[in-house]
Amino acid sequence: MGILAVGFVGFGAPARAATTDTLQFTVGILDADPPAAIDPLTATASVTPGQVVLDWLAPDEDGVGLNGEAVQTYLVRYATYSIADVGSAAAWWAAATPEPFVGVPQVPGQPELMVLSLAEGTRYYFAVRSIDISGNLSPLDNTVPQANALTRSSDAEAPVAVAGLRSTAVGPDFVVTWAAVTRNMDGSPAADIVGYRVYSSTSLFGFETSSATVGFVPEGARSVSLPRSTDLYYLIRAVDSAGNESPVSVSNFIRVTAPDNIAFGARDNTGSVGEAFLDAALLAELARSGSDYLLNVAPDATPALSTGPWNRGTYRVALAAPDGTVTGLTGAFGRPDMTVVLEYSVQPGDDPADVGVFWWNGSRWIKRGRTSVASGAAPRTVTFQAAFPGVYQVRNYATPDDLSLDRASVVPRVFTPNGDGINDAVYFYLENPRQSALDGWVIDVAGAEVSRLRPAGDTAARNVLMWDGRDASGHRVSAGVYIYKIRGEGKTFSGSVVVAK
Repeated sequence: MGILAVGFVGFGAPARAATTDTLQFTVGILDADPPAAIDPLTATASVTPGQVVLDWLAPDEDGVGLNGEAVQTYLVRYATYSIADVGSAAAWWAAATPEPFVGVPQVPGQPELMVLSLAEGTRYYFAVRSIDISGNLSPLDNTVPQANALTRSSDAEAPVAVAGLRSTAVGPDFVVTWAAVTRNMDGSPAADIVGYRVYSSTSLFGFETSSATVGFVPEGARSVSLPRSTDLYYLIRAVDSAGNESPVSVSNFIRVTAPDNIAFGARDNTGSVGEAFLDAALLAELARSGSDYLLNVAPDATPALSTGPWNRGTYRVALAAPDGTVTGLTGAFGRPDMTVVLEYSVQPGDDPADVGVFWWNGSRWIKRGRTSVASGAAPRTVTFQAAFPGVYQVRNYATPDDLSLDRASVVPRVFTPNGDGINDAVYFYLENPRQSALDGWVIDVAGAEVSRLRPAGDTAARNVLMWDGRDASGHRVSAGVYIYKIRGEGKTFSGSVVVAK
């Protein structure tokens, strides 16, 4: 501003001295330059539930960086919807909630900080504008995406994993449905599930870092269509109103393998490469004792089971509740369509041809034989099909010379083929180093043939035979004692099994 002095000469009688009056005028210089837009504005959810921290750099008062003066104050506003949602920055600003700025603005270029206390578990969108000494208002930053943050909630308990999965082939896709999630990981009721987020990954072990969001399914829908002709893994996670998601570590993974196969299973979460997947046809058998269970895979370090010079890797493949708690349920699936992949170590002198898998039946180790295919590159893994949850051990042991059957490798000797998914079949695990052809059948105590034994699983045709307790016509046989006979390489192995009801 400036001061202008103007003198006036008075006119009066000629004898008097001249009189001078002085007037002062204040002339304002027009300030039409508003401060620059606040850019960037950062919003960060604090660890405190409901709290958000806003930070930005203080702008110059005149917007062109020549003044070096601080602005007079800031106008802060927030909403639960974005500028993009309403389609207009002006409309958003007019409708958003104001929050007073109570600090003193910093000189240009210095950081500004503001803490807001808002509702918990809610996503908010923010904008900040400044005002200079002349009342000029800075423009609204239109950066996309708009500064936003999801506030933390005092409800930090995640829902349990999604269970009760079912799949149906519909046209070119698989439609997967699941049961509602009603509990949290701590056992408390989960009454605020808002939906389910579906992720995909090319790696079973990449969901924490490389997964992509496929979509969001609202609670009540609980159905998603997954395409065939792919080789992807999927994961469905429950989401509550606080934004908590069910953990990856105990989740039920989905695998779609071209062209017509879909399977559901688990992975090992301790750093080893271990996984187990069930064919979709066996999913119903996970509903045992009225509950839907998941598969669980983890290394087993029980000294009595894992100690020994032959051990190259011991794992427990078990059933688990959706909160990850491993159950004590035992039994076998109706078919050996549980595909298991286990990592194993290699020691000096090991011969890959001598790698085999054993199963712990509760009292002794049962040789499954060399039904697995070992990978040649690290990490080395064995892949096999099985019907029994339980403890499996990868061993390096001497190869037998010819076909053999240990009577302890007939399991379970007493079985209940009633269709409940528990011990519905008996399995015969043979050592068959030459992969010789096998022939087997079952007769009753009167000597009449009841049924032929059939290969168990796609990869076990020359090592494992099975009988599902049905006769040649497909009808369940009566309870009682039955005799099995298996022939190969000119040898015949026989023994008895019991069908119970």
